[in-house]
Amino acid sequence: MESTVLSMSLTILLFFGYGFGLNLSNGQESDAEERNPGEIITEIRSLLNQTIIEYQNKNSSGATALVEEAYLENYEFIEAPLAEQNETLMEETEVMLREQLRDLVKSDSVEADVQALLQKINYNLDRADQLLTNQTETN
Repeated sequence: MESTVLSMSLTILLFFGYGFGLNLSNGQESDAEERNPGEIITEIRSLLNQTIIEYQNKNSSGATALVEEAYLENYEFIEAPLAEQNETLMEETEVMLREQLRDLVKSDSVEADVQALLQKINYNLDRADQLLTNQTETN
């Protein structure tokens, strides 16, 4: 009986909570949405810098978690506006972050390979930052 009441209460809360715009998440999504693209790119760079440190310290699981955070909790929020400006750049950078870098770190690749890919990612982030800064200034 108690579990039925609890289940119904949770269902009602979720249904009406979302309907009235209550944010029942942990807040990370709304924080990322409120940041401008430059701030998000700065955070991605910081996470990538931490990634190489963890990788050098032979902590591949920690490095992998940082790569995933850079992509899932940051890059995904600039994908759409970047695609509007340069879809190819968005897709290339996405694949480098989501697949290539994660795979290199997980497979314990040579550090020079990880560094080389990070250099390419940072170059793409420079280009993305310029495009998105120009977009923000014209809006």
